[in-house]
Amino acid sequence: MGATTVGVGLFAPDVAAAAVTRPSHQRGPVVAYVSDVSTGEVLVMAGEREIKVLDPLLAARLVRAAGSGR
Repeated sequence: MGATTVGVGLFAPDVAAAAVTRPSHQRGPVVAYVSDVSTGEVLVMAGEREIKVLDPLLAARLVRAAGSGR
């Protein structure tokens, strides 16, 4: 599995939110793994794909959610 880098942090929040709420062709689970919270590196696994996302805000939110038990 290779990794592709995507700069998600460049989108305006309303554009990113709209992208999240649209239906996707993805079926099955999508797993996010924060590999480095200090750089905002998040690995997203979907099916056979692995995508490296650089988004410090997303990484911080995922780590906070994991720590809160939600």
